[in-house]
Parts: sequence; C-alpha cells; structure tokens
Amino acid sequence: MLVELQAGPTLVALLQTASSLPIFLLGLPAGVLADLVDRRRLLILANMWMIIVGIVLAAGVYFSLVDAHALIYLTFALGLGAALSAPAFQAIVPELAAGPLLAPAVSLNSLGVNIARTIGPALGGLMAAATGPEGVFVLNALSTVAVVFALLRWRRVERPQSLPPEHFFAALRASARYLAAAPHLKAIFWRTGLFFTFASAPWALLPVLADERWGLGPGGYGTLLGVPGAGSIAGALQLTRLKSWLGASGLVVWSTCACGATMIGVAATDQSAIAMALLPLFGVGWICVLTVLNVSAQGLAAQWVRARVLAMFVVALMGAMALGGIVWGAVAEWLSAPEAVAIAGVGLLMSLGLTRVMPVVDAGTVDLGPAASADPSLTATARPDAGAVLVCIDYRVLPENQAAFADAMRDLAHSRRRTGALSWFLWQYDEDPERFRESFIVESWTDHLRQQQRRTSTDQGIEESAARLSSEHAGPRTTTLRSWPVRGQSVAPSDS
Repeated sequence: MLVELQAGPTLVALLQTASSLPIFLLGLPAGVLADLVDRRRLLILANMWMIIVGIVLAAGVYFSLVDAHALIYLTFALGLGAALSAPAFQAIVPELAAGPLLAPAVSLNSLGVNIARTIGPALGGLMAAATGPEGVFVLNALSTVAVVFALLRWRRVERPQSLPPEHFFAALRASARYLAAAPHLKAIFWRTGLFFTFASAPWALLPVLADERWGLGPGGYGTLLGVPGAGSIAGALQLTRLKSWLGASGLVVWSTCACGATMIGVAATDQSAIAMALLPLFGVGWICVLTVLNVSAQGLAAQWVRARVLAMFVVALMGAMALGGIVWGAVAEWLSAPEAVAIAGVGLLMSLGLTRVMPVVDAGTVDLGPAASADPSLTATARPDAGAVLVCIDYRVLPENQAAFADAMRDLAHSRRRTGALSWFLWQYDEDPERFRESFIVESWTDHLRQQQRRTSTDQGIEESAARLSSEHAGPRTTTLRSWPVRGQSVAPSDS
C-alpha cells in the first residue's frame, strides 16, 4: 500500500519501525505487569485492543481516509497491543512446558509463527490483489478474535503467594538489578541487538527491492516474503538436530554466516528467481538464531523474573528491528536499497568477532529450580516495610583457602544482587586477617523474605561453596540489622 501511495524508501522502512518501536518503549513495563497481574487477563485486553485498531484500519482504508502517515500511525497502535502481549505470551510457555520440554515448546511455537509467516504474506498478497488492502486488515482483525477465544477457554492455575505483590517500580528496579548481575544473560542481549539490527535490513527493504529492482506486484511480493518463512519452517523442524551437532553457540555462528552471505547474494542479484532461491537459507538462519537466543534467555532467567527478562529480550529484539528500519532506510535513500542490504550483510559477518567474549551459554547448564532450603529464622515481623535491612555474614578463612574464597564470593555477589540486594561488600578485618564479613542491603524486611523465595538451586550451591571454605565448625554467622530513623537519619539499633 505504501508503494502504491508512492512513499519513499524511508517511509517504507519506517513501517517496520512503527510496528517494532512500541515493544521497545513498552516491553519492559509490560513484562513487569505480566509478573504482577494475571497474564491471561492482560493478554485478553491487549488482543481486544488490536481487534479494535484492526477494524479502524480496515474501515479507514475502505473509506479512503488513510494516507501513508496514517497507515504508519495505525501500525504503531497495533504495535502497542503487541507490546503489552508479547512478554506475557513468552512467559506462559514455561507454564505449559517446563524442564526438558521447554526448548521443543519454543521451537514448536516458532514453527507456528513461521508457518503463519509463510502462508500469511502469500495470502495477503492474493487478497490485496483481489479485494484491496482493506480485506487484508479485516482478516487480521478476525484472526485476533481466534486468539481471544483461545485465551477465554484457558483455565490458568494460579500459584499461591505468601508475600504481597511487588510494587510496580520496585519490580522494575529488581529486573534491572537481575540483568546487571547475570553476565550470561547480558551476553544474550548484546548478541540479540547486534544480530537483529543487521539482519533486519532484508525485512525493511524487501518491498523496495521487489518493486524497483525485480518489478514484482502485490502477489509476487507476498510470495517473495513467504519464501524466508518457508526456510524458517525447515529450520525449526531441524533445529534440535542442528543444535545437538553444533551446540548453542556454534549454531548461532553458523546461522549468522548463512544470513550474512544470503543478504550479500540477494543484494547482488537483479533476478527475483535467484533471490527466492537464496532467501530460504536466510529464513533457516533467522529462525535458528531467534530460537536459540530465546531459549537461552528463558532458561537463564529465574521463574520470579522470567516475564521481565523475556520482556527485556523482546525489547532488545524489537529495538534492534526498529533501529534497523531507520538506519537501513536512510542508507537506502543515501545510496540504494541493494547497497544497504549488502552493507548490513557485511556488518552481520563482522559481528562474529564478538563470539569469544560474548558466548551463548546453553540454558541446560544452569539449575534455576527453587532452592531446597531457606533460613528458618526468617519470618514475618511487625512493620515489614518500615526501612532497609542490612545483612552481615561472618566467615573465618585460612590463608591457603582465601584465593578460592575470593572466587566463590565473586559468584555470590552476583547471586545476592540477582535476588534483590541493593549493594554488596566484602570486608577483611585488619586485626584478624582470617576473618571476613560479607554485607548487603535490601530495601525492607519483606524484600529480605522475598529474596529467600527467589533463591534458586544454583544460588544455594554458590552459598554452600562459600560456606565450605569457612574454617569455623558452626559455619558462617549471620546478623541482620534494621534501619532506625533518628532525626532524619538511619542507624542500626541492635543485632537480631
């Protein structure tokens, strides 16, 4: 429709930005909501919004009220619904298929998406040629009705909570602390941003290439867009086998090479048949990278923060897509669409230089099940939210164990921050060099109790590794202190 309205490459590429930018802006708040409210109700409301916008879009096109800019604005409005629903949709997958079934479930979910990506554009192209764009928009709204119907039939099992829900902004801060203290997750996010910024170029500029370089109409463009979707289906079906051969990191490297080489080939050819022969390989690489990174993000996030982490993953993904739409559209205006796609392909291949410093860790190597035990002395108290809590843990470590102790405490620092510590320190006593004190602060006693519930088996193992290096027979000694306001300041009144 934008091509027929004679919009330039920048506006065509901005259509991708309009659909991706809302998820970049609202993805993390939507993830917080998905962890705090009923995910099923949130999904129903978000999809109802998309039905309404779809009907408005169809009616506006039918009555000739929509120009190029209005089309972009309404696409942005559809993106708002997608932004609210995406983290919740991602987070319910582990509820339905946990443990070893998670990776196949994500692959199956991606397979469904890519079947739609294959059939949808071809069907959309045929409908656009037969009925005009308004027919496509009507079908889009009707398909979302089916999603709402499925959600209404789902009876989600609620998990009982012994503590009050987090406040919105506290939950937002907790998710940022979790990511900052999770090095493997940060690597996943960096790789996601880099890959999809470069790999977004074909999706953003295929309409321009189809019209200006290959002379394809709506039906031909729909077929062209469905070709990488067909490759994605083939990749999803073979993903488990490919991952067993190459490993998670190796599969990402191979797929990045496939996508980069395909982009350069598509940019170089002036024959649509050659482009259609190359694009399935791009689809295979795309779905392999997307699924491996998505599974890693899900598997490396604890259950209590999973929706927020997946929201940040979606933010990184869609932010990269939105940025790519802006950048490659501008490059196409400055040079040409083929040159923009070729430059993006070269950049994608160059990004492989970060593989060693940012490896993709297989999610199965981390045990994020709940910890087997908690401190029995930690119970609810009066005024649980009255002030900050300082936790001090004393260790006695022999000189020959202090190097290993330092390594263990480095991991423990990440663990404390992931579960809610605002700050963390390790002290050594001047008068007794074998005595060490670990200290960290949490926002309140409720947050300290919540911290105990957030501990995973991996966190417990890290704590036990540090405790085994203490030479005291009874193990480390823990002291907690509550802040006490005195003339506008806080002091610690006593040990508890």
